[in-house]
Amino acid sequence: MDAFSRHVADRARQLLRGFRGNEADIEFLRRLGQEDAARLRAAWSKIERPLVPTRNDAYFEDSLRATVGLERQDSKVVTDFVFWAAERDRAAFVTTDRGLLRVVRTSLQSFLDSRYMPKPTADDFLEPDAFLSSLVR
Repeated sequence: MDAFSRHVADRARQLLRGFRGNEADIEFLRRLGQEDAARLRAAWSKIERPLVPTRNDAYFEDSLRATVGLERQDSKVVTDFVFWAAERDRAAFVTTDRGLLRVVRTSLQSFLDSRYMPKPTADDFLEPDAFLSSLVR
């Protein structure tokens, strides 16, 4: 800047300061960016891991879609419901989709009965012939 007049050099310095900004402002913005990045990483770590893991059983989901007539996302929800509920008669299914609820109420139990053998209870072991005859339809 020595080759220019003092006025031009002073104006050039002002422009450079304007581009660079105040060093304290730059440091504040840098730290603010670091804190935001740390908050985002913490938030993503909470979001990425679901509270209850999903089943991800593609075969069962496809069976529900083909046999019961569910949509893709609905079959994922019903699959998770079936495998989370240890005792299906005591489990609750909450939804605002009446069509899905109607399908679950009417078709799901017959689909599950056709796919899986019921769990034997202690009474079934006392009378095994009755239990085995109930399996044959």
